[in-house]
Amino acid sequence: MILTIDSQAGSRAIMRTIVVLIIVSGFVMSPVSAETEGIDRIEHDGTSTIANQLQSSIASTGQSSESQALSVERTTVDQITITLDADVVGEDGLISGPQNVSLMTNHGIGWGDLSLNGEPENGKYQWNESVKILDERRIGENSLTNATVKIEDTELSDTVHLHTIEQASINSWIQNGQLYIPVDTVGVTNPDEVDPLLATKNNEDLEADFVDSHTVEINLNKFRDATDSSGSGTGAPVSNNFETDGVPVGSTDPIVPQIRFYHGQMVFWHPAIESETEYTITVHDIGRSNEELSTDEVSLDSGVAPLPNADRVAGAENVTLSVRQAGSDALLFGHRNINTDSEPESFNATLIDDQTIQGERSIERLNVSSIIVEPELNYISKTNTEVDGNELTLSDTSLESENTIRMATDAGIVNVKLSQSATTGSLNSIPIIPVIIGVSGIVLFVIGIFIGSKRPVKLDIIEKSFISVLIVFILSVLIISQVRPASVPGDFLRHHLPMSVVLVLPVLGYFTGSTLFHREQAQYKQSGTQTQTHTVQQQVNITDGAQPIKQRAKITARKTGDANSTSRTSVITGGSGSISLPTGKWTISAKIENEQISSETVQRSVYQGDRGPPIELTVNLPEISITVQDSTRDFRVPDAKIQLESDQEKTTKRSGEDGRVTFDSKLGQKTVGVTVSHEKYEKTTNEYQVTDNGLSETVTLKPQTGKLRVVSQIDGVETENIDAKITPEEPILKGIYGEQKSIKKAGQEGEYAEGDILIGQYRVGLELSDRLETLFKTTEKRVTVSEHGETVVAEASFDWHLSESHHDRIRRLREEIQGVTAKSGIDTAIQRYYASVINQVLDEIEQFPKQGHYFVRVDSHPDEVTDATLEAVANAVETISEAMSTKRNLDLFTACSDMVDANTQWQGTFDMETFANRLQAGPVAARRTFAEQVDDVSARIDSERGSLSEIAPAQEMLERIEISDSGKRINNIASIHLAILLLSAVEELFEHRELRERLSRTVF
Repeated sequence: MILTIDSQAGSRAIMRTIVVLIIVSGFVMSPVSAETEGIDRIEHDGTSTIANQLQSSIASTGQSSESQALSVERTTVDQITITLDADVVGEDGLISGPQNVSLMTNHGIGWGDLSLNGEPENGKYQWNESVKILDERRIGENSLTNATVKIEDTELSDTVHLHTIEQASINSWIQNGQLYIPVDTVGVTNPDEVDPLLATKNNEDLEADFVDSHTVEINLNKFRDATDSSGSGTGAPVSNNFETDGVPVGSTDPIVPQIRFYHGQMVFWHPAIESETEYTITVHDIGRSNEELSTDEVSLDSGVAPLPNADRVAGAENVTLSVRQAGSDALLFGHRNINTDSEPESFNATLIDDQTIQGERSIERLNVSSIIVEPELNYISKTNTEVDGNELTLSDTSLESENTIRMATDAGIVNVKLSQSATTGSLNSIPIIPVIIGVSGIVLFVIGIFIGSKRPVKLDIIEKSFISVLIVFILSVLIISQVRPASVPGDFLRHHLPMSVVLVLPVLGYFTGSTLFHREQAQYKQSGTQTQTHTVQQQVNITDGAQPIKQRAKITARKTGDANSTSRTSVITGGSGSISLPTGKWTISAKIENEQISSETVQRSVYQGDRGPPIELTVNLPEISITVQDSTRDFRVPDAKIQLESDQEKTTKRSGEDGRVTFDSKLGQKTVGVTVSHEKYEKTTNEYQVTDNGLSETVTLKPQTGKLRVVSQIDGVETENIDAKITPEEPILKGIYGEQKSIKKAGQEGEYAEGDILIGQYRVGLELSDRLETLFKTTEKRVTVSEHGETVVAEASFDWHLSESHHDRIRRLREEIQGVTAKSGIDTAIQRYYASVINQVLDEIEQFPKQGHYFVRVDSHPDEVTDATLEAVANAVETISEAMSTKRNLDLFTACSDMVDANTQWQGTFDMETFANRLQAGPVAARRTFAEQVDDVSARIDSERGSLSEIAPAQEMLERIEISDSGKRINNIASIHLAILLLSAVEELFEHRELRERLSRTVF
């Protein structure tokens, strides 16, 4: 209903209406608290029941046979498939097509633009849509289990599981024979109604139960039976899916062996570890060391076994180990490389007070044994903690939102990141009765002002009687509130006293409106200016767009469209004032005194008795623009702090992404001081003149730089020819250098030097080629570069091992060379001397997995290098066998059979560095070296002929040492390298006294 009032009779009618409403409201609202409970009961018991019946009726009506034309199925964790019968699309169908339709959940979220323009296949339209749009932020506390989805503006609907259960980032843990997996859910409001299943490798369903909204539990024995613990170490279901009613709703990560800090010590953790069982754990590598340690100890608990040399393991970045049950030859886990340097997982918590936090998941279930509060590193034992569900209370400490809490738990080390509690009130906490009384008072006061503005204060008999009764009522309430007799109930004082104040508000509003709006007319009438009877006092505000203009300003108003009309003026100060304007259309502007500055003009229509909103005049002051520029590069500096200082005040802002910031100049401002600072640059201060057009300046900042020195290492050995990768961590550094800055090696011994790099935080690692990425594991380190410079070691580890076939061939070659030396009835000192060359080469091949720093510069894969070297060794064994089996040599060895046995070994080395250089340089230079070595050995043999009785052990070897000129390049180089080693052994033969004695023996 709309009421229009423009006469005294109308005013009286409304006033009398308010009188009746106020009297009735005074007696109806007073017992509201006593009757509220009954009203609530009627609403809940009556209205709610009727609504439920209506809803049921509507729902049943909507489930027609046509609704089966829509099918929605969860086909994967991240996808639903929507199928719609083409029969319901068309002029006579439920959907007029072709068009785009939208599928919505009962929470108003869904999938739009499902096109019907194409041709249906087999009489059906089908779409595959992502479930990812149903995130926690949009769903909130709404359930998506068996969610109803509906095509918008139709009755076509279906139900489908749209909730999600995903494994959280926190480690799983074991307690009381149960495996606990932390999860994050979307659309699961009541976990008791959801029965998740975990798919196994045997396609069987593994039951998982929610123990709270963020944790599911699985029987540990069933998990062991259904998962892979055969030595592969995955220990996780093959499908890795959570399911509800056979529908995939989430996934889990594989549960792999871990090294954890478990309540005071470093341990090996995996569900396959059984309680009270003795295990043999062998650590093969700790970090860069190659020592092997082993221990036989009983498990600490289910899933937990002690480690050998746990202190060393705790300080390493990665560890290689194997696990088996004590006394068993079968490995449970074989040669697993485990990273121990990862940052602990974390979850968020709210700071309730300075000693209590409330986590987003259960803290009690994690079984906290000790706590460290960072960055102060305060240690807190379990006796000084109190845990209740999600809440944790710490004694003898004071927490702030900047703190991080590190907890030692059954899940290992867990970080808790704190945030300040946001205190918000619920709707139930709002005091309903005071709100109703307050709102009623405000509304009645405004109505009183409105009525008073339409007529002067002139009361009739009804209004006078009402005011009299009201005064008596208020006085009575005030007296009772002071005396407070026992017979007066507390509700009277609690409700009637505020009501008495509310009832007087419309009267006060009436007098206020009448006084304000009719005082101006009375003043004009007294001055005798009858033509200004309908003049209205207009409020005027002058600002610079944000702040009031404090200087004196002259307001000028002219009749719009009438150039000959007399203007009206008014002078105001402080940014606010008024001007008297008769009814009509006016153009208003302002001019600042003593300044050549005027405001924008505003047009306003003035009506009789209506002041309207204030007239807002804006003065556009000249703009001050500052751009911050890097002095050494074409880069505008964002987030720089710019302080503008004048005689009047200081103003501080920060530059935007374009390095620019603007200020509004102040009236009378002639000069300004500009101070620019940034944590990455040197601070600068300048003074500038402000003209009538403002100010536009570019301020250059000198960057603060430091020198970054990077040392590259492979398995602890400084290595050349590897690029270093420097990744900026801070946004401003990324803006300057991009997402990644790579530098080449400079200098020797794996050192890099990057001078004049902007101070700040970076991540440094090694940049390996595509060929090497699969052979090496790299780690990145965070480094803060200061003006004094910084040195960081960038590391990589060689992640290649000899294959079983390699080990088998090495074993066979050792047996073959052993067969050459295992002769009876003859002396074998010379044979064993040549065999020592072969054994030393095989020893070096077994060390290839620890020579990663050489394989960085070799173009061939380590498998190819190993195969080629073993092939060359096999040829060398054959050469030695043939040379040592000639008749002349056998006659010599028989003649020496009575000599004292000698175990003379070759003194040379395989020389991996030389081998790597030859692989890198190619076969040409190696052949040249081989030819020179052949000449040297021939000359030495010739020189020894006159002093020795027999030189066949050297001559026969020289004649049979050959190199390969065909086949693969790498095979040729390996063949040449082995041939050079054998030539070295032939020449060295004459250097050993025991062997020369045998060459001096006369053969008959």
